[in-house]
Amino acid sequence: MNSLTKKRFKINFRLKIITKYVLKEFIPTFFITFMFFFVIFIINHILLFIKPLFEKDVPLDLIFMLLLTALPMYTIFCLPFGVLLATLMTMGRFSSDNEIVAFRALGFSIMQIFAPIFICGIFITLIAFYINDRMLPIALIEQNNVKKKIMYLKPTLDFKSKTVKNYYGKTLITDIVQNTSIDGLIIIDEDENNQKRIICTKKALITPPKDRPNAIEIKMNSAMIQFENKDRQGEFNYGYSKSISYFISLQEDVAEDSVTSGNEKTTLEIYNDVKKTRKDFLMEKQNKDYQYFTVLDETKSYLFDTEQFLKGNISNVAYFENLQKTEVNISSLYALKQDKSQNRQLNYNLLELYRKFALPIACIIFTIFASPIGIYSKRAGKSIGFILGLFLCAIYWFSYYAGQILGIRMLLPPFIAIFFTNAFFLVIGVYFLLKRLKE
Repeated sequence: MNSLTKKRFKINFRLKIITKYVLKEFIPTFFITFMFFFVIFIINHILLFIKPLFEKDVPLDLIFMLLLTALPMYTIFCLPFGVLLATLMTMGRFSSDNEIVAFRALGFSIMQIFAPIFICGIFITLIAFYINDRMLPIALIEQNNVKKKIMYLKPTLDFKSKTVKNYYGKTLITDIVQNTSIDGLIIIDEDENNQKRIICTKKALITPPKDRPNAIEIKMNSAMIQFENKDRQGEFNYGYSKSISYFISLQEDVAEDSVTSGNEKTTLEIYNDVKKTRKDFLMEKQNKDYQYFTVLDETKSYLFDTEQFLKGNISNVAYFENLQKTEVNISSLYALKQDKSQNRQLNYNLLELYRKFALPIACIIFTIFASPIGIYSKRAGKSIGFILGLFLCAIYWFSYYAGQILGIRMLLPPFIAIFFTNAFFLVIGVYFLLKRLKE
């Protein structure tokens, strides 16, 4: 064995030793921190969603399925936070025990110490993306099916006293809810002609109909119905009925669900939605631009006619007609400028597409961020890393969801709204990493 081969063998042997040593510390710590967050999320889910099901005597198999289908979502939340805490605690322990100094004295560079954690971060990122892209949509679709079964068995489960709820596209205002009866109910919806309708009753009974397996029936006595008046906008016609059977189909699409249905799709499906929406948006934009400039040219011609009136070339009647047409055109121009319906849909689809990557990518970003940061906690080791990690997790959580809200309201571009928090942690992590490399 020549000297070059011996040197390579020693380097590889040394790298294997430090890799095993770092991973031996990091992997168990990551498992503990992941389970810490996971248990917190599960307990919160049980208290908020599962406990009411037990109180309503929902079958145990449906409760179990509802809990099981929630696991992928909570796994996605816990993976990046587990990585952050585990990295801080691992590096904090090495730093407090002066093992970083010992590694450096043995000839290991900072990057060789950090490399095993970076590799773990990449591996966890791939796992998180797979769960978010494949397992989460399947779980949420099944969760919706389980919820429909529960609502059919326990139709009043989702009804609470003195609440206003959008229930499968219909607004229901309840007074007192007891078991399957409601004392005081107002329903606001639209009939088959898309006319607004209001139904009021003092007493209602909710039952699952035998002939409609995917619906619930609301039986109302002495109900009043108000219909929107076609001829007079803002006015209603009304009538009374001794009994009404009102059906709500559990298969109807909820208007609000369209806003949150991105989690039920794969990345490819959302990407296809983005392409379709962008194509529709460009076509609609061209049509709006054509309408805009057409109306603008007409408005200019009306203004020219106004100048002719000042010169005495047109009559007063023609002049006032031009003023009215100009006013109408200005309103049309303003409406065309303010119409952002298609743009809003494109904005939402882009937000959903970027969300598929944000939390998985956070796993690798947190290793880059937390590795150099953890070294600075030279006292108390893991305890300081744990406390600091919880604080940083809270900052990331609130800023991440604040960015989503700003993106939904179109106050920030979708890419910035979703990835700003990741970019912030990445920049700080790279800064401290370069700083450690120079020391």
